[in-house]
Amino acid sequence: MQRLFSTFPGGWPGIALLFLRSTTGVVLIAAGLLGRARLDRAPLLSATFAVTAAGSGLSLLLGFFTPVGGVLGALCSAAAPLFAIPMDTLDSTQLMAAGVVVGVTAAALGVLGPGAFSIDCYLFGRRKIIIPKFPPPRDCG
Repeated sequence: MQRLFSTFPGGWPGIALLFLRSTTGVVLIAAGLLGRARLDRAPLLSATFAVTAAGSGLSLLLGFFTPVGGVLGALCSAAAPLFAIPMDTLDSTQLMAAGVVVGVTAAALGVLGPGAFSIDCYLFGRRKIIIPKFPPPRDCG
């Protein structure tokens, strides 16, 4: 499982990853909820998109299986213009630009890892092992 995660940086880089994860996660959850609005066309496909987008957003928000959530979030943001928001409400250029930004951020989070402030770090983070020094052997004689 350790191969799935690269590092768990703390300090300011960990806080920056927390901000990126939380904003991208909230946007993907919102895209999943808005995907429910398009259930009139291809209901199974739209429902699959909505569940996948909301699930990947929740994964990124909590920092749980972040690489998997990042990849699924990038795929969902690529499919968002088809399912999420009806095209008459937004300009398609704005929608595509927002999808590209969210997709690239989600993919980057999948590669970078979750950071120190995540469930992944708590479950799979590196541990410090302290080996105690044994007392010197006693003279048996």
